[in-house]
Amino acid sequence: MSDCQAQLLELISKHIQTIERESGDHRIMDFKVKKLTDVTAEVTLKSTAEEVEAAFQAAYKKAQGKIKLPGFRKGKVPLAMVEQHLGDSVAEDAARELIANAFEAVVEALDPAPISVPRLESDDFALGKRATFRGAYDTTPKVKLGKYKKLKVTEDAATVSDENIGEELERLQKERSTMQSRISTAGAVDQDFVTAKIDIVEKAAGKNLFHNENFRFQLGAGQSLPGLDDQVQGMKPGEIKQFDLDMDEAFPDPNFAGKTVQVDIEIKEVQFSELPELNDEFAKDMGEFETMDEFKQSVEERLAEQAKTALKQKAMNEIVAQIVDGSKIQVPDSVVDNEVQSRLEQIKQRLGQQELDLDALARLSGQTRDKLEEDLRESAVKGIHDRLVLREITEAEAIEVSDEDVTEEIQKTYGQFVPPNQMGDLLKNENILSDVRGRLLYVKSLEWIYDNSDVRKGKSVTLSE
Repeated sequence: MSDCQAQLLELISKHIQTIERESGDHRIMDFKVKKLTDVTAEVTLKSTAEEVEAAFQAAYKKAQGKIKLPGFRKGKVPLAMVEQHLGDSVAEDAARELIANAFEAVVEALDPAPISVPRLESDDFALGKRATFRGAYDTTPKVKLGKYKKLKVTEDAATVSDENIGEELERLQKERSTMQSRISTAGAVDQDFVTAKIDIVEKAAGKNLFHNENFRFQLGAGQSLPGLDDQVQGMKPGEIKQFDLDMDEAFPDPNFAGKTVQVDIEIKEVQFSELPELNDEFAKDMGEFETMDEFKQSVEERLAEQAKTALKQKAMNEIVAQIVDGSKIQVPDSVVDNEVQSRLEQIKQRLGQQELDLDALARLSGQTRDKLEEDLRESAVKGIHDRLVLREITEAEAIEVSDEDVTEEIQKTYGQFVPPNQMGDLLKNENILSDVRGRLLYVKSLEWIYDNSDVRKGKSVTLSE
């Protein structure tokens, strides 16, 4: 059974447990399945008049606890009067209960197996009659692998220049910088870190939009409202200023978009980053190096190794793309929809703004909503296709990951965060074990197709390329 099927059964089972407590036992309803496409099917469920009657009675009983009629307290109305009062108005509830009972009973027998819950509907559902329900559902994706061995691909080789080494040293230098406060007579300049008390008010309505006693931002880094950096340039600690900013209609926060805001700001502190000197002492602080020349050599080797890994990954991706192009893959829409939604949630998490909708995300990315949706869907389909062909190759070639590899990876990944006495619990956690095994298997499968391809030497490229 696939993960999707297992999750579907669990979902239905939870719902059914509630219904069974209210409705009692149920038999397996007559059903048949018709294949619509390679990845969709239609199920037809047929019930007897007695089953329809039982579903209506269950719906009446459920409503009995909520209904209130003159002369009776809530929940104390006799069932016969409930039935007379409600009549066919409970048909929707009755149908829902009957469908849930019936589908749970047959779901494991459906062939092909479902990975989505069908929307079952009936043309005629009424007391005293038989009922027929029909609904389409998605089935597992289908993959017919094309050629996946001895595929030709070129792998470029990178050259590391003195400029590349210099840029990396500058980055490391900035990482180890120390913050120094500017004296009160010196004004803020680009790249300075400013701490300020700030109040922002919508000018037309006088509405407070933002207040922060210790708002910290870096000038020129685009971390604040458009136009704020220009106004703060040259301001000194203790200085107070008031000014207006006209916000663009496309600004992602609707509280600010298209409005004129008044900003009151008081500079509390201005700091700048002081860089350490690039000398032998710096090299010694970076590890087991005696001189700056030794450290530069290490930086060159590390950059070369990173470039080699990146170019190998690029070659692997090209091999997978060839395999996908040569294979026949069918994926139901529900799988793609779920993948798109998952990617959207990941974007929101990275931005730390779960409340953003698709329109706001589109504005942030400088795209139209339609283009963002198109790109997300295209990316989702590619990701699904890549995983599917790799899974097929994994099964075809019996590629496996040992328990020892999984244990070693968990210890390596979580060891620095989890106390030794809690590591045993992680090694028994089925979700973590499954996730780590899946990731290792994905990497191992990529390595397998790379080792079994015709990888040819490509051109020399710069590190930036």
